[in-house]
Amino acid sequence: MPLVADLQVLPSPPGNKTHKWKHVDAAIKVIAASKLKYSVNALGTVVEGPAAKVWKVCRSAFEACLASGAKSELMYIKVYQGSTSVAELEKSGRKAAAKVGGAKGAKRAKVAKAKKVKSAKPANESKR
Repeated sequence: MPLVADLQVLPSPPGNKTHKWKHVDAAIKVIAASKLKYSVNALGTVVEGPAAKVWKVCRSAFEACLASGAKSELMYIKVYQGSTSVAELEKSGRKAAAKVGGAKGAKRAKVAKAKKVKSAKPANESKR
């Protein structure tokens, strides 16, 4: 059964003057070299594969930040192991978000639009 880890490296500093994200990139390089399935996102990287290999790449990514010159390193790891793949988890999340944002989101937009129409002048303009 595959293991999914969502990891975020927070080296201090994240890089140097010539390469702003040097230490973060060192971690991503290690993850890419692992040949595991991975996805780099804005706030972390999702890695999927056999448990022993995923744990090893998490440790290696942590160490890569320090080896590249970071003075300190903090890592957040969220782990999932089960029969559901990352693709299925993401699909389920998008479906749930659409349900929540669907009808309610449309209703909120209509209410906000109605409120704008009622007030012809912004509140701060009436004091002029």
